[in-house]
Amino acid sequence: MIKSVIAAAAATPFLASAALAGPYVNVETNAGWSGADYGGAATDLHLGFEGSEGVLGYYIQGGPAFLTPDGGDSETVFTGKVGASITSRAVLLS
Repeated sequence: MIKSVIAAAAATPFLASAALAGPYVNVETNAGWSGADYGGAATDLHLGFEGSEGVLGYYIQGGPAFLTPDGGDSETVFTGKVGASITSRAVLLS
């Protein structure tokens, strides 16, 4: 009996049906270097949405990216990202 209670308590985090879902903002800068030479940077300003359905987690985000090469003209382009993950669930056998 006690082993069953401990096993059930340990597996509880894996049995959640849905994660918090909703919109978010992701601001990210990636800079390029080759040794001591700076090449430039790209700064993303993305709006996104994430959620889950059962064992499937997903996200989609997009927005402007500001490209600033070293010594060149800046440019604004649209970029986006999508992703998914699958998590397994523990099965309790008694």
